[in-house]
Amino acid sequence: MGPMPIKWQQEPRYVPWCSQDLHNLIMSLPDIQDGVGHWIRKLEEEILGKKMTLGDVKALLGKILGAEKMLEAMQGARLNLDDMKATRVDGVPFDAYRNRVWGTLREIFPA
Repeated sequence: MGPMPIKWQQEPRYVPWCSQDLHNLIMSLPDIQDGVGHWIRKLEEEILGKKMTLGDVKALLGKILGAEKMLEAMQGARLNLDDMKATRVDGVPFDAYRNRVWGTLREIFPA
């Protein structure tokens, strides 16, 4: 018998959305100003089965709301603004922050 084959497992790494994918996602979403609840539901449907990261959410909200409003939402969700302005947390899974960010968006854009 020969040596056991070793399977190398790669660490997951953050790969940002390409601009066309992000544009297509944004075009499929309703206007956030018309009610963030509906916007969140539609976004969750569109990304079903995909793992979102803080970088994905920053890019999405930055394109839709602009950088200032995106940072306001992240700060309202108690996320460090220095981290949000940099790329060091872009690969962090979004799940742990989902409720806080969505809750903040609901406060910014009440129904």
